[in-house]
Amino acid sequence: MTTYRLDRMTGDVRKLTLIVGALAGALILLAKSGPPAMRPQIELAAAALAAVCALTWLALRPTQFIVDEASLRVEWPIRVRVIPRSVIAGARVVKAADFRRAHKLRVRIGAGGLWGTFGLLKGARETYSTWVSRTDRWVLVHLTDGGHSLLLTPAHPERFVAALGALPSNVVDLPI
Repeated sequence: MTTYRLDRMTGDVRKLTLIVGALAGALILLAKSGPPAMRPQIELAAAALAAVCALTWLALRPTQFIVDEASLRVEWPIRVRVIPRSVIAGARVVKAADFRRAHKLRVRIGAGGLWGTFGLLKGARETYSTWVSRTDRWVLVHLTDGGHSLLLTPAHPERFVAALGALPSNVVDLPI
């Protein structure tokens, strides 16, 4: 069994996360010192932002990926998804920009910008389950059971791909 942490954020994702953190801080400050007539609305906005941050951290942003003989486990603080090895065709590291162009990625459903992108990413022909903390390179994990293929950003992506099994180049039409 080998554990791969979610990879470090790229600078652009880190900046977006800092902006959200600064906004939360500003809302809390305004809720305490702002105009008394506006405090209930500001407190509500601060609470909503805090709830979104907590939901993203606890349920949308995975902490690690575990590869063993039987499965790939995606673990979050409050949930786990187990994907049997029998439905994994393989994996490969892809350049995110090339992948976006090749698959005409259009719609994101879920969280985006706060610690990464987590949820679904809809392309022209396929929808991907996405758990990425970087915007430069991803790992594509192709599934054979009809489920959404995965886009992940484990630390040490090349080792992760080797542990999971490389995807034959004829399985998907990707520029590498």
